[in-house]
Amino acid sequence: MRIIVTGGAGGLGRQIVRVLSEAGHSLLSCDLAHEHESDTQRRLDVTDEVQVAALFGAEPALEALIHCAGIGIFKPFDELTVNDWSALLDTNVTGAFLVSQAAARGMRGSGGGRIVHFGSVANTRALDGSAAYGASKAALGMMCKSMNHELGPHGIRTTFLTLGAVYTPIWESRPEFFASDMLSVDDVARVVRDVVESPLHLWIDDMTLLPPKGIL
Repeated sequence: MRIIVTGGAGGLGRQIVRVLSEAGHSLLSCDLAHEHESDTQRRLDVTDEVQVAALFGAEPALEALIHCAGIGIFKPFDELTVNDWSALLDTNVTGAFLVSQAAARGMRGSGGGRIVHFGSVANTRALDGSAAYGASKAALGMMCKSMNHELGPHGIRTTFLTLGAVYTPIWESRPEFFASDMLSVDDVARVVRDVVESPLHLWIDDMTLLPPKGIL
C-alpha cells in the first residue's frame, strides 16, 4: 500500500512511518523539518497550496494519507494574539484541507482510499489555554464528517481519531507529567495501522483513544 504521512518527522508521525514500514507498506514521510529529500521523504509545508499540489500530483497511486502535521499554541484566552489564532487555523485546518483535497482527488480516480486525521479531547471539552487549539481541532472534526458525506460514495473513507495526551518529546521538559500516564506513540501508531489496513467497505468515522487516567 502506498501511504503518505505528513508531519512524519515528529514523534507521532515518525513512529507511524516506522510501524507501517515494518508492516510492508510503501511510505513517503513529508515534513517541514526534512532537510534532505529522497524516495522516502520530502520537505513539505502543508499550508502551501503549490507545494501540496505538486507532491500529491506525483502520487497517482496513493492509497492512504495520514495527516499528523499540526501545531499547538496554549495560552489563556485573553492573551491569545491574532497571529496565534491565524497560525493555528492555517496549519491545523487549512493545511488539513489542502492535503485532504489533493489526496482525495487522486483516490477518487483510483478506486478510493483512507484518510486519517487527528483530533484532541479539546475538540469538545473546554480546557485551560486551549480555546484556539480546540477551535482548530473542532473545525477539523466537522471537515472530516463532511468529507465522509461527500467522498464516501467514491470509496474514500475518512477517520477522525481523537487523542488524549500522547507522550512525545514536547513533554520531556515538564517533569510533572509522566509517560506512564499518557498514550505512547506506539499505541497510536498501531491503531492507525489497523485503520489503514481495514477493507474499504468498513467505515471507521470516529475513534477516541484515551490514556489510563483519561484526560490529564
